[in-house]
Amino acid sequence: MDLRLLLRFEIRDLVYFVALAEELHYTRAAERVGINQSPLSQAIILLEHRLRVRLFQRNRRRTVLTEIGAALLPHAKALLAEVDRLRKDIAAFAAGRKGRLRIGTSDGLFIPRIARLLEDSETQDPQIEFSLEHRSLAEQLRELRQGSLDVGLACTLASDPIGADLELQALPLHADPMVLALLPEHLFAEQGTVRSLIAATGPYFIAGESETTAAAIGSLIEGDGEKDDLVHCVAGLDMVLTAVLAGRGVGLLGEEQARSCHREGIEFRPLGLAKAKMTTYLFKRREDASPVLARFVERAQRIV
Repeated sequence: MDLRLLLRFEIRDLVYFVALAEELHYTRAAERVGINQSPLSQAIILLEHRLRVRLFQRNRRRTVLTEIGAALLPHAKALLAEVDRLRKDIAAFAAGRKGRLRIGTSDGLFIPRIARLLEDSETQDPQIEFSLEHRSLAEQLRELRQGSLDVGLACTLASDPIGADLELQALPLHADPMVLALLPEHLFAEQGTVRSLIAATGPYFIAGESETTAAAIGSLIEGDGEKDDLVHCVAGLDMVLTAVLAGRGVGLLGEEQARSCHREGIEFRPLGLAKAKMTTYLFKRREDASPVLARFVERAQRIV
């Protein structure tokens, strides 16, 4: 069969042809496709006329496929199967169940919550390709604007991490009260709840690379003088705890993080300041209407 002939088909023609070719009975074929026998018969006659071939031999007793009809049947079935796959793919894309999502993650995130989010996403949407990219908050915001990331996840003490940004949106997912990690002999260890941060008891270490977080911590430190050297953003909670164990200063981390990373020789004290909350944010482009992203955002707001 000349492949150019396929251009003369409509999908409906193929459906009718395959039904009749498999049933070899007009009444049963018409019932199968949900129409009356007369329009089915007319559609087959019109199809044969357009192709200028006979697909069926008919008489009062039976209907049989011609040699050309038999040759066409497997091609028609394969094409209909491909059309059905295309229809399902389009429906999956439209429902946000198929596609790709590039996710930026940064140091300081509460790993169990993020792990659950990603695990649930991969389980519920197996046709979506999720890729994780480790980026600082500043890098996430830049790459979201460039379009090389679809969504970002980061922690910060800043209550308004992007300000009046017309292009990006910051959605708060979870606020975690801050805790101090310190050595037993540290001055703060004598307090049940630490009510203030002072320059003399620093420096302070926190996981992440966010300038906004460092600035937010600096604003909580009481005392005169330069505060730039009092706040150190390091890569990961392990580095925070290592700095504490080495006697270099005090660690700052979320309450949930503290519960999951106890180390011998380190004590934890809650920080009783209203503004001292590490908030996990989801960052996205305001105008991004991707169904895949919408499903991920809804799930993140529910889990994280």
